[in-house]
Amino acid sequence: MSDVAYGLVANFSIEAAGLLCDFHRAQSWSRWLKENKVGQKGAVFNQLQKLLSSPTEADFDVGLDTLQHSDVWPVIGQYMTKIWLSCKQVLLYR
Repeated sequence: MSDVAYGLVANFSIEAAGLLCDFHRAQSWSRWLKENKVGQKGAVFNQLQKLLSSPTEADFDVGLDTLQHSDVWPVIGQYMTKIWLSCKQVLLYR
């Protein structure tokens, strides 16, 4: 690599968010639900998928509020807040 090209690469910086593959996100949710013996795993997984497919941030927020007031939130709330809601922007704008 030439000195000029190296200088351009070395001095070039960009803010970038990590990207999440839908398959691996779904796989992670599925594994976590199974490992933590969450009842109604399929229904919970479907709620999470529906939340992620929200067309707007407002719809996402409504869906999240519904999920947070559901009977399953005490079981999944800490996991969702710590792991997934911290990257809400990445989840919404993929």
